[in-house]
Amino acid sequence: MWGKLLYADLPLWVMKMAAPAQFARLMGVPAGFPKTPEQARQMDEMVESIFPIGPRAAGAVFDAYVSNPAVHDLPIEKITVPTIIVHAKDDPMCAFAAAEEAAHRIPGAILVAQQSLGHLGLGQNDFARAALEDFLDAPMVSERTGRPVHPAGHV
Repeated sequence: MWGKLLYADLPLWVMKMAAPAQFARLMGVPAGFPKTPEQARQMDEMVESIFPIGPRAAGAVFDAYVSNPAVHDLPIEKITVPTIIVHAKDDPMCAFAAAEEAAHRIPGAILVAQQSLGHLGLGQNDFARAALEDFLDAPMVSERTGRPVHPAGHV
């Protein structure tokens, strides 16, 4: 499996140095990013944060080849807690259609779509924070008790 060979420090470092734009795409950075010096700093920090990859290689391979494809077979329609999905239409690592499907299958799920967010939400901290704050501040009703509950567990 090529993933086991790729997810090693030396091949990733060589790719980062020789083909930085392709390396950024591999990490989930959308095309055309960064647009500002602050976004460039965030992207650089994210890229550097994966090294050393060794301790996380097994998890990266699992995500790429096992957990992501398997999610379609999981009974997510049985989720009964308030659910928000924040997803970008330009995510190069996970198709937006998968987020739409999940939002459709999870009862009452809220899908917050962003045109440009990439896989990691780089440069969109304010947007994501506002969406999550709105979600957490919204009053909810427990299906079990019928009483109001707060998503964070506060009554």
